[in-house]
Amino acid sequence: MTQVQLDAQLDKSIEAFCVVPEITAELAENLVSQGFFTFDDLSVIEPEQLVEMSGLTAADCDHIVEYADKESARLEAEERFQAEQRKMGGGSTASRVGEAPVSAPVAASDSSSGAGES
Repeated sequence: MTQVQLDAQLDKSIEAFCVVPEITAELAENLVSQGFFTFDDLSVIEPEQLVEMSGLTAADCDHIVEYADKESARLEAEERFQAEQRKMGGGSTASRVGEAPVSAPVAASDSSSGAGES
């Protein structure tokens, strides 16, 4: 991976994290600099660590982790669907699993949109 590609990946992570209501651009940059690149990474952060990093309340941090968990599940389902489409000859997709660390959520106000949850 080139430096330009790495910078683009990091920018995508920061941009995606900024969609979470409690996450500011500064916090998103801090999370990425600490090694949190995907919603999957963020979904397993220790809430105490996030409180310390962010200065947010424990309740806000719990909400961030919950949001990240739902978004991670949505993205995983999307990747599975795309992989099935490729297997069935449904055309190629621009990215392969593992290339794009995160993508923007479908709806910032309702993270369960498009997740197929009941």
